[in-house]
Amino acid sequence: MREFLRAVVREAAQMPLPPSQATANLAVQAMISEGIPYITLETYHILRRPQAYHIANTVLQDLHVLQRGKYLLRWRRRLMDYTFSREDALILSYASFGVDLLASRLGVDVVVTTDIVMKERWEIEFDQIKKRFNRMTCQLKTPYRSATLPPVLTPSEVLVSLIG
Repeated sequence: MREFLRAVVREAAQMPLPPSQATANLAVQAMISEGIPYITLETYHILRRPQAYHIANTVLQDLHVLQRGKYLLRWRRRLMDYTFSREDALILSYASFGVDLLASRLGVDVVVTTDIVMKERWEIEFDQIKKRFNRMTCQLKTPYRSATLPPVLTPSEVLVSLIG
């Protein structure tokens, strides 16, 4: 979201976009057109701050805000055992246990990030994370039992999957 908002600012100033911002911009626009953009509650609060609101206002109405599901913080603590930062663990936890109350939806289909370190750590540790996730979710009640671990992709990977 950070690179996308930087792209919005640069476009408004009629400045050329660096490749990372151009890709993030295209990815978010493609996700909006597909109706699948979610942000965390914490990101929403940051975007509502006065210094960011004039920029974020153009896209906020197109974003769905995930609320914290029942097991989100527990899963975040467990992800931190894999040396994810608090912020990265929280984002990954929202992906599985974030709740869209309006759509009655649990989790998301994909996590989009420009944080290559987080993505690489997710891929390296995925088998162990999946085992631990499955041990946890098999003990939960519905709907949390059906939670999933979505893939973590870069904006360019999202563009490839959405546009082809």
